[in-house]
Amino acid sequence: MGAPCKYLIIDDNDIDRLITSRLLNSRGITDIHAVNSGSEAIHWIKDHVDNLGQSLVILVDIMMPGMDGFQFMEAYDALDASLKNITQVFMLSSTLDPRDIQRVEKHKTIKDLLSKPLSVSKLDSLVIDH
Repeated sequence: MGAPCKYLIIDDNDIDRLITSRLLNSRGITDIHAVNSGSEAIHWIKDHVDNLGQSLVILVDIMMPGMDGFQFMEAYDALDASLKNITQVFMLSSTLDPRDIQRVEKHKTIKDLLSKPLSVSKLDSLVIDH
């Protein structure tokens, strides 16, 4: 990953957020923000839209109470279109449900489904520098 990216981790599990943050830190990534719900993530994005810089990578869990990962994607897709030019969204989940996998594959905005724990080297190969 060449250009510095901001990372937003959306996961209701404290341990999963910590592990993902530490794995990113182990690759020298320090601009990491973590929230515990989809609705909190939407608020964070709206609050920080003017200072996101050139690239935001979103790692969102599928199974969360309140607003799950797919509901987050519906709310995200309703945000300003210019935001999509600087963001890359990945589902980060331990799901094995074929319906979830199929929904991810069909979604136009989600780049890929990554398994927990995060393989940072795989993420490195998928993130496009802006």
